[in-house]
Amino acid sequence: FPSHDKIVFVCIDGTSGYGVLARETVLNLRNSGYKVNYLPFVFEKSLGGHNQDLLLNDFDESQATCYILNFPPHILEYVYNYLLGGRCKGKKTIAFPLWESEYIKKEYVDQINRFSSSVIVSSEWNKNTMRQCGVIKYIQVMYHKPILPPLRSKNEVINFVYQNSKVFGQPKDLITTKNFYSIDNGPIVTGK
Repeated sequence: FPSHDKIVFVCIDGTSGYGVLARETVLNLRNSGYKVNYLPFVFEKSLGGHNQDLLLNDFDESQATCYILNFPPHILEYVYNYLLGGRCKGKKTIAFPLWESEYIKKEYVDQINRFSSSVIVSSEWNKNTMRQCGVIKYIQVMYHKPILPPLRSKNEVINFVYQNSKVFGQPKDLITTKNFYSIDNGPIVTGK
């Protein structure tokens, strides 16, 4: 993004993967010097309020130059037309869908192509999947920088239970996850 962009980050609030990614992305963008307003939508009462500390607005929304829509691709039309009510028309609208499959339905691809000027994905794998399934918009890879709590020592052991509802394949396999959190002589990560 150009450094002068004033970004409205539109997302799902809560503790889901989308909520956690939204929080970390907004904080990383702000820490990099971007002006970012956080505009969460709550679809279930139980999810609300997770990111209340992000609600600080960096600018008046009428000055926005860019909207990032961090939602699954099958609801982009709903977000664009109904939740935002056309507020982002005439401005850069960037889709930021998490997609972790080798196939995207044509109707989802159509929503990405119709309701975004470009797309952000979290890996080259996602970019290739989007392109192979018909996304014609510019696709930028933005690697996720997790915000981790400080560790007491480099030799601290982190134990976790890895859960996955389908397959242990790219991009969410246990070995890649373990190696990611064990880089640079950091903590020792074990899992089951």
